[in-house]
Amino acid sequence: MTKDDVIHICASPHLDLAAVRDIGFRCIWIDRDTGRRPLGDYTPDRVFDQLDGVPACFESVQWA
Repeated sequence: MTKDDVIHICASPHLDLAAVRDIGFRCIWIDRDTGRRPLGDYTPDRVFDQLDGVPACFESVQWA
């Protein structure tokens, strides 16, 4: 397994996204409209407001 095989799904824009950025994993951020913003130097691969968007995303980009 390599880092390209990992997709991290998270809701914390600071703790989780900082770790994902530093490790180099792909990332889906669940932005539940808490007002928190992601780090200025990192953009998640996908952003959804709920987890229910994740399965279709996996299928559409062949991450499944």
